[in-house]
Amino acid sequence: MDTQENSIFQYDLALDELGAVLQELSNNIRKGFDYFGTRYEERGYFLILSNIDIMLTLCQRYETVPDLESTEIQTWKQDFHDTFVRSFDKESSSQDGRDRQKAIVSATFGRLLRIVREYEDETNLW
Repeated sequence: MDTQENSIFQYDLALDELGAVLQELSNNIRKGFDYFGTRYEERGYFLILSNIDIMLTLCQRYETVPDLESTEIQTWKQDFHDTFVRSFDKESSSQDGRDRQKAIVSATFGRLLRIVREYEDETNLW
């Protein structure tokens, strides 16, 4: 894997573009929570988790952090849990299926919270 020193991302314009992509992913996640009624349940689940996963992949690959606060992510996690995780119990016929879905959600939000909190902790030292 290339380090930033060996990639296009050593240049400000490329970093600006990466920042814009991460911001668009953040906006897509917020939109996922804005769907109303059944559209929220139909589209929100996949829109939210897929955009978080893409964001995490970019952050890991390019060693960066999205412009988010941990409090917002905590709110997302709780809203997601209230809407979707509870519905797993109704929709999934097997306990293994429910447990697997819950583990995916927990791990996805946990990874995002971890990288943002680490960044917040580092910046609060100054």
